[in-house]
Amino acid sequence: MNIQESQLKKNITKMLSDDYSMMIISCSLNKGKSINELSRACNIPINTTYRRARDLVSQGLLIVEKTVITDNGVKFDLYRSSINYVKIEWISPDEPQIEIKLVENAIGKFVKVWNSFRMS
Repeated sequence: MNIQESQLKKNITKMLSDDYSMMIISCSLNKGKSINELSRACNIPINTTYRRARDLVSQGLLIVEKTVITDNGVKFDLYRSSINYVKIEWISPDEPQIEIKLVENAIGKFVKVWNSFRMS
């Protein structure tokens, strides 16, 4: 999928240039993890992990794989990277060319986020 929308390109390159965001994406490639698990595995403060995860979900780069409710009623989400492959080429100084290959079940969610940018 080639990204054409200028604002979406800026948002994606911003997310991918952030160390914490990249650690969260890398840590959640193979298995969905809770915010607490991501925070511990990546050695990121819990509040920062919540913020980055929220931002990554809003850009379609992270998905909520499932919501878990424990026996004592505690509810939490498991997050997983939606990215399989990213290629960024700087053809011109103003506009990078971005190609993203998404995890199969994440494509629909990413398209939904992308379409919301096109409508606004």
